[in-house]
Amino acid sequence: MNNFKTISFLIFTISFLFFFGCNTNSEKQSEINKKAISENVNKTEQTKIYRLKKETPYIKWTAYKFTNKTGVSGVFDKANYVSTIKKGTVKQLLKNTSFTIETKSVNSNLEIRDKKIYTYLFSKIGAEIITGEFLEVGEKGGKVTIMIGEKSQVVPFTYTISNGKIKINTRINLMRWNASSGIIALNKVCKAVHTGEDGVSKLWNEVDVVVEIAIESIKNK
Repeated sequence: MNNFKTISFLIFTISFLFFFGCNTNSEKQSEINKKAISENVNKTEQTKIYRLKKETPYIKWTAYKFTNKTGVSGVFDKANYVSTIKKGTVKQLLKNTSFTIETKSVNSNLEIRDKKIYTYLFSKIGAEIITGEFLEVGEKGGKVTIMIGEKSQVVPFTYTISNGKIKINTRINLMRWNASSGIIALNKVCKAVHTGEDGVSKLWNEVDVVVEIAIESIKNK
């Protein structure tokens, strides 16, 4: 009887380990397959020929306040890009594209805050217009030069292609553009809403930026 119980327990244990072991391997394989499919799609997109649509690019920014780095997001309503070529791969299009952003069009869905951002940050550092152009473009990212005020800096970025759009992600540190006076002034005028539960008024230097540019596929002639 004891032998029977022992054998039954061993069979159950082996079955249990086999089932979950296979399940884990299956999940791992599924993730590998998904990654392979994503990479294949990306390679296919890289060889397609596109043109940039004549639409205002979507530019979303996320700034951070409080010691615990709480995000506050908004957009720029007025922005434009210019490409020196009419068609090409995504890499070719980006490599030949420059852009401008009107900082007065900053929109955080709160008018009083938008006026303060423009007046105490952008206007104070002489950045009525932000300009830039793409310097290097690879299959997943590259480098873009951005001019804010009178200073130009090179920033790395990543991008993906999906749903007829190039989606670009980057992070900028405003201190690299000598914006300390603007950051201090904006944090001072917004002290009440920048003070967290710890009693510290904080406006972070880093800003995350997402840009979406509409494209359409055309036949490669």
